[in-house]
Amino acid sequence: MVHAEQSNRETLKYRGTSASNFIALTDSDEIIIDEASPPIESRYGDFHTIDWQRDLARDRLRHKFIVKRSKTPFGKLCSLWDAGSGWVCVLMVGLAAGTIAGIIDIGARWMSDLKDGICADRFWLDREHCCWSANDSVYKDADCSAWTSWPEMMQFYERNFFYYVMELFFYCGWSVLMTGVTVALVKVTLMHFHFCVH
Repeated sequence: MVHAEQSNRETLKYRGTSASNFIALTDSDEIIIDEASPPIESRYGDFHTIDWQRDLARDRLRHKFIVKRSKTPFGKLCSLWDAGSGWVCVLMVGLAAGTIAGIIDIGARWMSDLKDGICADRFWLDREHCCWSANDSVYKDADCSAWTSWPEMMQFYERNFFYYVMELFFYCGWSVLMTGVTVALVKVTLMHFHFCVH
């Protein structure tokens, strides 16, 4: 927490949480404090507008404090962190967004192909990547030796009426299961959101 105190000599003292961080800022530092303004450590309440002048004064005071402290090695480190923290935040948000987008992209293709069959050797691959890893130079209708349909997983290789009924059963079963998981996730998320709002 940050405190500002006005002394009788018109010197503004700025300190952090520890008592050893006192720094005197005089009138030459051009800090203007309105007597009617709220304290520096105050926070905005719900549904209040932003006081841009107060925030600008607080930010200017914070920067002056960082500049005064930058004469020590630790102060220089804090100054560098203050200068680069925005870029570090942007980098972390970008990495997180890219990772989540990659997981969604790969997972959606894998789950979509899961209704038709599975890669017997590497179950985590979707149909396209399974056929790439099999090194089949030519495969028709995304059908390759490495991709195994669900009836073939049940040791049923003859393509007759029963084969297609079994394929339809697995297709519908996986579709219903994925739909159920989606509905459950939406309901749980909605209940959590409803609980947080009220």
